[in-house]
Amino acid sequence: MTTKDPFEGEAERHPGFICGEHHDVRNPPEITYETILTLADDRCDPQLLERYADHRFSIVRCMVALNRNASVSLLYSLGLDNDESVRGCAASNPSSEPKFAETISEDDHPIARAGAARHPGICDRTILRLDNDSDSQVRGAIRHNPAYQKLMNTLKASAAIVREMRQKSPNDTVTK
Repeated sequence: MTTKDPFEGEAERHPGFICGEHHDVRNPPEITYETILTLADDRCDPQLLERYADHRFSIVRCMVALNRNASVSLLYSLGLDNDESVRGCAASNPSSEPKFAETISEDDHPIARAGAARHPGICDRTILRLDNDSDSQVRGAIRHNPAYQKLMNTLKASAAIVREMRQKSPNDTVTK
């Protein structure tokens, strides 16, 4: 069964603009829809990921960065990419080290920080900092992270214990 390319005909309808990036229409991109599907598959060959890691289109580099089969060293190099989306995708990959995501969480660009906010292994301090980020996209991303939910449940449980202790012993000094 052959998969139909959903981008077929886009170059004719929007000359010079494909996948959000300008290029010379006479020299179309060397990527196919099937290649994008392959890069999205977590069973993708790591050598293929390496080959496309420096592709000129950021969407392709993002696909590589999101792949769980990408090596830690490849994710690190993608974390240095000029494009904030690629940095964010690399930081969100659960295969990347939490410290790497925490470093990207301090990026100047909110899209990169939002990507780091999606990493499941970031520490509590980073979670709380991103929850107070000035950008709503970053705050939204952290609030969808299961690690955030776990931390909030722990904090709520701790607050409930303190309230209960205060009610049982109102004359005792419990940290307020």
